[in-house]
Amino acid sequence: MRSERDAHAWTRAYDHLLEKNDQLVLILDATQRPGPEAGKPLALWLKARREMLATKVRLAVYVVTDPGERVEMERRSARAAKAWPYPTAFAGSFEEAERRAVEALTRPVTGDLATIRRKGIPS
Repeated sequence: MRSERDAHAWTRAYDHLLEKNDQLVLILDATQRPGPEAGKPLALWLKARREMLATKVRLAVYVVTDPGERVEMERRSARAAKAWPYPTAFAGSFEEAERRAVEALTRPVTGDLATIRRKGIPS
């Protein structure tokens, strides 16, 4: 995703996912980072949907195949956790990410979901 147009297409697709699903887990390829032009529309979209994302997204799993890069991303994510309205995790493969997704979706949730999101779902 490099351009503003790409970002708008992405946000439309994610809006559709959010409308269709009550709970979901995002599996994201960490190598596909948005370019500078796409960043602003994505940030505005995230800000406008923060509460909805906190309610519907049980977990976002970033697939990072390089072990060193994964450790670095985990370290940085601890500092940036408040930026995301949902908990994040990291996996070394898409298979591992899928297992984490199933676990997150099948784990019972009790209490206020938005509060649980802010505190994070244990891995």
